[in-house]
Amino acid sequence: MLLGSRTLAALHGHLGDVVPVRLGQSAEPMRIVGTGVFPDLGDLGQLGRGAAMTHEGLRRITSSAPRNLFLVRFASGTDVAAESRRMRKAMAPVRTTPPRKPADLVNFGDASNLPTVLVVMFATAGMATLANMLVSSVRRRRRELAVLRVLGFVPHQVIATVAWEATTITIIAAAIGLPLGVIGGRWSWSAVAHQLGIAYQPVVPRVTLVVVGLVTVLGVNIVALIPARFAGRVVPATASRAE
Repeated sequence: MLLGSRTLAALHGHLGDVVPVRLGQSAEPMRIVGTGVFPDLGDLGQLGRGAAMTHEGLRRITSSAPRNLFLVRFASGTDVAAESRRMRKAMAPVRTTPPRKPADLVNFGDASNLPTVLVVMFATAGMATLANMLVSSVRRRRRELAVLRVLGFVPHQVIATVAWEATTITIIAAAIGLPLGVIGGRWSWSAVAHQLGIAYQPVVPRVTLVVVGLVTVLGVNIVALIPARFAGRVVPATASRAE
């Protein structure tokens, strides 16, 4: 017998357990052989809820169980909508159900844009925070920048110094944040998937992580251009007199 994850949790059961299955006054012990995700087919169940067994297993409980459910698989390239209409017309008044997503999955998909919105919000906040930090750093370290100019730094070298400061901070933050984000994301999604009762296989998009890291470093250097150019215009005599 195959159970949904929510049904299995409600029974406080485990794989391999033998549980009584009742239908009216009849009961038959059956072994739990696995968990699965059920399609939206009438009384069969929803995501994480329901039970499935072979027709032979059902006949062990009631010998009069009819075989009244048939699944149809369309060949590749078939116009599913057109064939479903033709089948519905040919089978009427026998009920036919076209392919459809479970309601729980549809409701979850309505919030699919939320991660993108959160990423944009946090990225914007992070860039703004970094820009403010760099501006404050340049203002506080005008004397040190003036000393660098006296020692022979030209403006583009001072700009490069500020850019390297921003790059170093970003690399350290990414080295800490990306692994923690992967761990937190895997844990969060596993919890959500378990709650929904769907199968999940966490995948770490290594290429995407590398691209995100490179784009972040590039974006940070673009943001750092304004305070870096301000630092490059520091006049040693003026900065030293101000101190």
